[in-house]
Amino acid sequence: MDSPDYATLTVCFDDPFWVGILETCRDGVLYVGRHTFGAEPTNPQLLSFCLDELAHLEVLKTELTAGSSPRGMGFKRSLREAKKLQATLGSTSRADAAYKQAFEREMAKRQSERAFHKRSTAALAFEARQEKKKERRRGH
Repeated sequence: MDSPDYATLTVCFDDPFWVGILETCRDGVLYVGRHTFGAEPTNPQLLSFCLDELAHLEVLKTELTAGSSPRGMGFKRSLREAKKLQATLGSTSRADAAYKQAFEREMAKRQSERAFHKRSTAALAFEARQEKKKERRRGH
């Protein structure tokens, strides 16, 4: 997997659980993942999650493109810009909306696959019943 341009993990309370929302930008495309912690995670638990499980978190590609920051920006200025952006937009709302949109698209795809599988198995079962009828009619 390519290394991300940037990644942001936001932990928030989504009643009744604590949830971590991961925003990752690769080549200008925004990917979003979600992990449910359950009880409020402590700092050591968050560190353990980031080191061990974050790389294995399933991320979904969104249709949003991530805004890139200018390359020559200093560290303190980038911190001020990030704080201002988070205050105006709220990082979780954009990431959460992107995750929900990608999740709904994924569920629609899975639902169509399940419907296709159900129709194909029903057709096979029908053919098996017809063959069994023919066998009985022949007396075998």
